[in-house]
Amino acid sequence: MNTSIIVCAGKNTSSRSETAAGAKLKSGNAATVIEAASAEALQAQLEPYRNDNLRVMFYYFFVPDKSILADPGEWWNKVSGQIESVCPDLSQRASAQPYINQDTGGGFLQFCWDDISVTELVTYGKALDNVLPGSKGCFIATACYGDYDAAEVLILRQFRDEILQNSACGSSIVDMYYRLSPPFARWLGRHHLITGAIRVLILNPTIYLIDRMMK
Repeated sequence: MNTSIIVCAGKNTSSRSETAAGAKLKSGNAATVIEAASAEALQAQLEPYRNDNLRVMFYYFFVPDKSILADPGEWWNKVSGQIESVCPDLSQRASAQPYINQDTGGGFLQFCWDDISVTELVTYGKALDNVLPGSKGCFIATACYGDYDAAEVLILRQFRDEILQNSACGSSIVDMYYRLSPPFARWLGRHHLITGAIRVLILNPTIYLIDRMMK
């Protein structure tokens, strides 16, 4: 069964709600309109369509920071690469377009899929939640474990937030990581044998030690 869905998601609440309301008026019964602030909320609302093949128009709203407004094109090249490192197949299948309004300081991404499952859509939503302004994911670990919510990735995030970010040296390490890791994570997303080796030989023992230290 093919079901047409319009998704309005993201952290910019006013733009998200306004677009969802307008979409409901315009689409009538032609499409189901879903508004969700996060991938977790989206997953709950998509549950009735889990067995359907979806035709989706996906809007993701956010508030651009100064670096994005200064060079939207460079920002989009970086962000699309980060998303592709986690969701290479979905990224290739999506018709994606960024929109940045220099005057209002608002922004959204628009994606279109002709055939996507609920699981795939939620996975893509999680990727967006973690790379757009307002959140920072662990790009390399996510590329190696294939899931932003993997237990190992969550341990690394906890270590970042509770240990590294609480010192000047740790914060500098985190900042350097976010400058250097996206291209490597994108490359890893295309080389699964190498991600497996890094996961087993480097990440698993490191995360084990971090988890023991934090308990």
